[in-house]
Amino acid sequence: MAGENINDKIANLDKMLDEFNTKIGVKFSKSNLAEVIINYSSDDIRALSEEECLESAYVLYSHAGYIQKESNRLDARIRWLNRCIQIETADKIKMYGDKYTSFQERLLLINGDKTNEYMSRLQDVLMHCEIRKEEISFISSRISAMANLLENAKRLKNKIKWEQ
Repeated sequence: MAGENINDKIANLDKMLDEFNTKIGVKFSKSNLAEVIINYSSDDIRALSEEECLESAYVLYSHAGYIQKESNRLDARIRWLNRCIQIETADKIKMYGDKYTSFQERLLLINGDKTNEYMSRLQDVLMHCEIRKEEISFISSRISAMANLLENAKRLKNKIKWEQ
């Protein structure tokens, strides 16, 4: 495994997950319109018709699905990278420390070994994925909450229309 290109392996993992999503009929894609809707002011929302509120909510729900898919993808990468690190460390762990060195200390020593380029690269990619995962945590639920607000605005506009 150490001689393999990590980026190629991640690309293969992504391809496999994309094929699985296509097979089960799940396809979320990034929407530029969602970015516009997310940045609506209260005046913009007030000016929307009932239909525009519902359409905007749909776009946001779809975008939330895309964000959640990306979050799930990062989770898969993180699990895969952790497994690669476990495999890489398994056969070398006894070479680090002495008989009095705890397992956790040995893991820290092997993970900090800068002479193992493959391990260093795995650690770097893992850290990058973990940081990206933290960055998008809870974004999909917040976008869904915005979509809920637009649906509620649609209902309110409809109620006001019928009361007039």
